[in-house]
Amino acid sequence: MAVTPTTPVDPALVGRRRIAAVSLTLLAVISATCALAVTTATRSRTRIDLTSTQRYSLAPRTRRILQRLQGQFEIVVVADSTTVSPQSAQRVDDLLQEMALRSNALRITRIDPADAADAVKLRDLLDRLALRDKEAIAGQQVVAKQAVSDAHALASTLTSLAAALIRAGEALAPSEQRAAELQQLAQLLQLQAKRAQASADQAGQALDRTMAGSSLPALDETRSLLLDPLQGWADQLSEFSQALQRMRSDAEEGSPLLDALTGAVKLTQKAEQQAAAVEHAASRLGEVDALRVARLLARQNAVVVIGPHGSTAVSFPALFPRADDVEAVGASASELRFAGEELIASALARLSARALPLVVFVHAAPAKQLDEAGRPQTAAARQTFGALIDRLLLRDIAVREWPVTLEPTRPSFAQEQDDVERRVVWVVIPTAADSVQTAQAMGQLADAVQGLVRDGEPVLLSVNLSPLPGVGEPDPMVAFLEPLGVRVDSGKAILWRERTASGVVVHPEEVFRRAETASPIGQAINGLATLLAWMTPLHFEPPAASDEIADVRFTPIFTLPHDADRWAEAQWRTFRALGASRRASQVQPEPNPSVDDVRGPWTVAGQLEWRLANKEEPARLVVVGSHGWFFDPFTQLATTVDGQRVLAYPGNSELFEACVHWLAGLDELVAPASLSRDAPRIEPVSPAALAAYRWGLALGLPAAIVLLGVTIRVARR
Repeated sequence: MAVTPTTPVDPALVGRRRIAAVSLTLLAVISATCALAVTTATRSRTRIDLTSTQRYSLAPRTRRILQRLQGQFEIVVVADSTTVSPQSAQRVDDLLQEMALRSNALRITRIDPADAADAVKLRDLLDRLALRDKEAIAGQQVVAKQAVSDAHALASTLTSLAAALIRAGEALAPSEQRAAELQQLAQLLQLQAKRAQASADQAGQALDRTMAGSSLPALDETRSLLLDPLQGWADQLSEFSQALQRMRSDAEEGSPLLDALTGAVKLTQKAEQQAAAVEHAASRLGEVDALRVARLLARQNAVVVIGPHGSTAVSFPALFPRADDVEAVGASASELRFAGEELIASALARLSARALPLVVFVHAAPAKQLDEAGRPQTAAARQTFGALIDRLLLRDIAVREWPVTLEPTRPSFAQEQDDVERRVVWVVIPTAADSVQTAQAMGQLADAVQGLVRDGEPVLLSVNLSPLPGVGEPDPMVAFLEPLGVRVDSGKAILWRERTASGVVVHPEEVFRRAETASPIGQAINGLATLLAWMTPLHFEPPAASDEIADVRFTPIFTLPHDADRWAEAQWRTFRALGASRRASQVQPEPNPSVDDVRGPWTVAGQLEWRLANKEEPARLVVVGSHGWFFDPFTQLATTVDGQRVLAYPGNSELFEACVHWLAGLDELVAPASLSRDAPRIEPVSPAALAAYRWGLALGLPAAIVLLGVTIRVARR
């Protein structure tokens, strides 16, 4: 049998084939990995933000709002490319793209009115909104027609009234001063009648016009044509009626003057009612979502948010900081966080929420602090909580007040219920009893708050230190909490001492960076710096069961651990009176175990829930053993980092907002907002971890290169 000789195999060829096979395999694996990564990134909708402020990711509150959207929502960006800067448009686009990645219920549409094709889209958008709100718009048209009819009737009545005054003047001697006054008033009323007639005619013509070429009726124009010339006439006619009645009382019985003035008074009262009817009806015009949106789009660029049951819009100027704010921190506009996420997220929350809070500040100040819109109306109020109220209004949280010294009876806010349910949350601002007058005011405030807690109303109670427990008297601002098992030691202030090179310094304030995560409020603010000053400890012991109160649960929010250098000081008044600038140079307090509370831990804030026999929903209360922590001097403390204004204690504002939402029963909204992330939330790197990272970079990279070289060498053999 013949033997076929074997062909010798070239070892070099075998090595090259092996390298080629390995290379092709690696290339295939890398290509497949890249394809898988691209596919996964597209489908999983995940983007990782490693910045310390989480600047390029949505806030937890925004993510919760997006997660609970039900039905289809559409956000329409109406931005004129000739008036909106590319940088501003890009900021809005980036935000909306991130929102769309987080929710399948969200659709984004862009309209440029400067483009002829998009102008048609804008008209179609308004027509869509008009179709959605057609029933409400039809009702508004009925109101508008009635207002125009009332304006015509008012003009006729004023003409008759002028004639009656002329007759009254003719009943007097021409030389009498009253005759000349009546003639002048008659001429004035004739002019007013002509104005009312012209206003009614123009408003009636406006009813036949539409807005921006759409099917929306121009009800805003009708409203302004009626209100601008006629607003306030009812009050003026009321004063005029009183003057005529005084003149009539001086007229002789049975005289022509008396008869003429009697008829004039009746006509004046009739005109007053007609003017009030016109003003009331005209002021209601435009209270439809579609009309509000169209009104805003007629003036400026805006972001329109459309939900299953309503729509709203946010103007472009509101999305970005003002020029003076930019200059104040020495930064460019692009470096500052814009308010777009807050405003658009709040719009989505409003259109999808089952309810929104209504914050009522309960105080004992001698005068009102807020106007009818809920904004501060005094300089002191603006300095105290102007920024806080701006933040609340930004989130569509309504704000009102209850000045107990001016209005002893608890007010009802049923009229505040608009197109969404408003849940009232009572925020108590304590007062000091440093005089007889303020002591009486504090007593009224304590009675008001006690009534709120007794009725199970949601209350946020901040506790001010009180000298009364030091003299054996109960503090009326916290005594009513004891039936719920909460004892507030408001006669003691928590202090801590710091040992420095120049000696011991005692501080009355603490910065919390960790909150109790068993509380939903604590979870929302955990990791955010929160400043509390002149704190007083809270103690809880479950109360005995009763027929009225049951299932009392107390959950701490902030707790200070036991420390030999921390105690609750009983003799705090002298130290507090020194002021912050003088305390360090004075003799520092020392703990006295006989009168001070030197054994921790100390709870300084907590949430309380219990059930009342006459209510289905559990009653809720939040107690913070510190005063002023949500005022602007605390919340607006800031520094500038890399050209950005960074809040030093963002947790204070977040704590307030989390308390409000929790008290309102809106637990799903108890989460940090985007504005709280101006301060880094990533913990600082520990020295041990930093050393590990350094050695890893110094030795790990060279070792990896050597290992790769060895692997290639082995593969070639």
